[in-house]
Amino acid sequence: MDDLARALLAGKRQHPFEAAEVDVPGIYAWWATSTLPWPGDFPYVDHTLPLYVGIAESETLSERIVGCHLSRTRGSALRRSLSALLLDDLNLGPHIVPGTAKRRSKFGMTSDGEALLTEWMLANLEVSWVAVDNPGPLERTVVGTLLPPLNDALATGSPFRALHN
Repeated sequence: MDDLARALLAGKRQHPFEAAEVDVPGIYAWWATSTLPWPGDFPYVDHTLPLYVGIAESETLSERIVGCHLSRTRGSALRRSLSALLLDDLNLGPHIVPGTAKRRSKFGMTSDGEALLTEWMLANLEVSWVAVDNPGPLERTVVGTLLPPLNDALATGSPFRALHN
């Protein structure tokens, strides 16, 4: 196993707000606090494996974890994946921002839906991280090693991809 993936697995899992003061780049993983009952045909995910892995390269870990993933769905692949899974269970109220000739339509949620998803994340997820300069070139290897089911890219061998391809 890749050393960085091993370090991420061994990292202390913390409440997301613990990352608020981590002003360095790095790689991070989101974890369920327990084995969650996912809706539909989503595969079982043991809480000892990360749900999502991301990098903070042009931002700090604080900006990415707290500023991005705990704020707006449009800027977070993690939130988009969670909102798709939890849309009906949490009554998230999706909102599609119409596209123009120059821009695609974007998925978002009402402000109430955004707040509900953030509340759910804070109650059910933890995060770990490893500070590392220039994490971009390392992302493919770490995601490919850990195969987190909520990553929408680079986790091509995950059980979720096999189920839905």
